Order: sequence, then C-alpha cells, then structure tokens
Amino acid sequence: MAGVLQLMLPTLLGDALTVLAAKPAFSKTIDYLRKNKAVSDWVEEGLTLHVDKEACEFCGSTLTADRINELHGHFSQDLINHKRAVTALVARTGTAALKPVKLEKNDFSPKFVEAIGVHNVEMVSLVEAYNRDLQSVLTALQDKLSPDSPPVASPDTTRVDAATV
Repeated sequence: MAGVLQLMLPTLLGDALTVLAAKPAFSKTIDYLRKNKAVSDWVEEGLTLHVDKEACEFCGSTLTADRINELHGHFSQDLINHKRAVTALVARTGTAALKPVKLEKNDFSPKFVEAIGVHNVEMVSLVEAYNRDLQSVLTALQDKLSPDSPPVASPDTTRVDAATV
C-alpha cells in the first residue's frame, strides 16, 4: 500500500538475534584461516576452481586429497549457509532506514497549524532513534562477518519502542 510506513526493526531484530545466536558447525577448523579472513575468503572462493584438479591454480603445487578434505572440512556447508543468512540480513537491514516526513502546515486545518511544528520535531526525533537502533542491528551483523569475530552481543535497541514510531 502506498504511503503506509512499514516498521521493519522488530522483524529484523528478531531475525538478527536468531542469526547472531547461531553457531555454524565446523567439522574441522583451520586456525590460520579462522584468524585471517582475507586468506580464508580467498581460499574458500578458490576451492571451486580446484574441483577435479591435481595442481593449485595459483602456485602449481600438488593438491593432495587430504588437503582438499581439510579445506572442505573448514568450510562446512553449515558455515556457508550461515554466512549467506547473515549477508542477506545485512542487505535487508541496510535498506530499512526511515526518512522523516515533514508535515506541511498548508495541508491542515488552521486549528491544527500550531501543532504541526511540534509534531515535525517529534517525528524527526523518533525516526532518528529508530534509525540508530537499526544501525545497532546492522553493526552487530557486520561484526559477525568480520575476521576473528568474538561472540557478538545482542544489539542495543532499548532507546525506542518500535510501537511508538
């Protein structure tokens, strides 16, 4: 419906809390890759280039079955699905910010004109609080994708009651 304000924060927060609490299964973690995100991302992407290959496309070294199995163990399907879920939620959250709508005095009966200025200020304040809370959720999700991410705390969304916006 055009013109209807959709508050996504409650849904996004619920989804974020679920994703942030999830701990993807690893069959075997490679410590070096866990600590070096850029290398880990590069290796993960490169695995698809090495299907049925006997030599590394980068350096030409022999690819042993043990090494390929070790790498696949680190990049479990559960981890891949988890990264996709977090990335998709980051995209959804990044587009959910609100923009305040300024009420125009000419659109209202003269008896309401005085209240319009007050309502405009209140609306800006509520929208800013909502967007700060949304940013808190987005930051927590982005932190989950960062290298060496420690357990991520739940986003702080105590500043605004979504039902009042």
